[in-house]
Amino acid sequence: MSVLSQLMSRQIGWSEAKARIEAWFESISAKLGDVAKPAVAAAETDLKQAASDAVSLAGQAAAPHLLEFADMAGAWFASAASAYLGPVAAGALTPAIHDALDTLAAGAKAELDALAAQLKAELAGAPRQG
Repeated sequence: MSVLSQLMSRQIGWSEAKARIEAWFESISAKLGDVAKPAVAAAETDLKQAASDAVSLAGQAAAPHLLEFADMAGAWFASAASAYLGPVAAGALTPAIHDALDTLAAGAKAELDALAAQLKAELAGAPRQG
C-alpha cells in the first residue's frame, strides 16, 4: 500500500507521510548524487503535492475507488518494472534504473491523462444538465 493510499484510508497522518517521502528522496538523492538532485527534488515536490491532494480526497466519495486503483496500480508497476528491468537486486539503484522507473511512471501517468482528457471531451460535448 502506498503512502498516498495510507493517507486516503487514514492509516497514517500528514506528518508521517511527509517524513516518509522526505526519507525516500533523501536516500534516492544520496545514491544518485548531485547530477540527479534537481530531478529528485522536483519529484519529491510533486509527491508531497499528491499527498496533500490525497488528504483532501480522503473524505470524498471517490476515495474507495482510488484505493482500489492504488492496489491495482501497485501490482501493475511491480510487474512492469520486473518485466522492463529484469531481476534487480536490492540496493541496485543506478541512474539508468532510476530513469527506467521514471519512464514507466510517466507512461502510466500519460495513460491516465489521456483517459481524463477523453472524459473531459465527452463531458464538454454533452448537453448541459439543469
